[in-house]
Amino acid sequence: MDKKTINMILAGIGVGFVLLILYQSLSGSFTSGKVYFEPQGKMDVQGDVSATAQNYNALGFRIIKANSDMCISPNMLASNIGLYAEGAVDDGRDQAEMMLGYADNLKENHAALVNALSVPSRDAFFSGLFMDKKAKPKEHFVEANKYYGTYFETLDFYDFEAVKDNINNMVAGKTGGEISQVINKIYAKSSMIFVSALNIRENFSSDVGSITTIANKDFMGSQTEYYDIEKAKVSLYEDDNVIFLKLPLENGYDYEMIMSKNGDLGSMTLADIKGYRDSAKEVIAAVSIPSPKFSGYYELKEPLKAVGFDAPFNKTTIITNLTESIKVKVDKMDQSISYEITQKEVYHEIEGEISQTVVIDKPYYYMVSDRNTGCKTIMGKKSS
Repeated sequence: MDKKTINMILAGIGVGFVLLILYQSLSGSFTSGKVYFEPQGKMDVQGDVSATAQNYNALGFRIIKANSDMCISPNMLASNIGLYAEGAVDDGRDQAEMMLGYADNLKENHAALVNALSVPSRDAFFSGLFMDKKAKPKEHFVEANKYYGTYFETLDFYDFEAVKDNINNMVAGKTGGEISQVINKIYAKSSMIFVSALNIRENFSSDVGSITTIANKDFMGSQTEYYDIEKAKVSLYEDDNVIFLKLPLENGYDYEMIMSKNGDLGSMTLADIKGYRDSAKEVIAAVSIPSPKFSGYYELKEPLKAVGFDAPFNKTTIITNLTESIKVKVDKMDQSISYEITQKEVYHEIEGEISQTVVIDKPYYYMVSDRNTGCKTIMGKKSS
């Protein structure tokens, strides 16, 4: 083949590629998809609030117990799993129901619980689903987003770095800048990504008393910021193995800490924790606790698989009943959590004598619990 022929072939290929790009641009192949749903407010719906809260608590505890130190929001994660269940089939649907503790009325129960949750003084939350723009979601699946409060958009995953940046920027905007990262990477062949984020900024109730010092102390061999409260009115349960401590927050929440005196959290169950809480008595105590604040990002795929929720991520055996055009799997289910509990500038003096000193200096679970529903909006574990 002579040089002239080779040049003609290369020129033809170049022209063809340009025409292909032009055609795909005009046809929308490289453009973004569209927003199918954006939350507009609470749903007017009836559901089993108490049972749903208990089921979500069990979901969260199962995950933090089975994995290394982490902090999650069970109800925000449930918004992702529940929405997935609305389009899942076979093992995917079965496993989602097992995680959520219900087979029927999933979306109604979720919406009813969200309606019943108290509102912190400052909070920001986001639940989102992003699907490749080639997918054409079925109507029942789009409708389900209303119940889960899940933002739903299709995007062009061809430009996966731009998609990642767009999602993070969107979440930052919708949470007032409180959450800046809800996803760390996206693969070019991704088809469906779930994300959720929760930020809570709350104050201790005036009954907790004033924080007298904030200092670094040793916790399990590392320096950790501590709050020392000279005199606080708290709920307390203690035996030879455990300390349960509940500090009231404003706006209907409590901060709970459950410390293992022997350092073993593995044997503790959620039923045990409920028993400690039910047996707790109101006392006046001197309290020293690790600073109640946290900020972190998690890829939840592996932690979820560790507790038996693996089918949604398996493209070879599981399909979902959510699109008209293509069958998709869940590529990612990521979550960002941020919370901080502080004191107001003015607190009244707590009357009465100190009956006990409480120091949290061994492995513990911690929870931000909605007093109205019993739902643990944040659950975490600290053992190192």
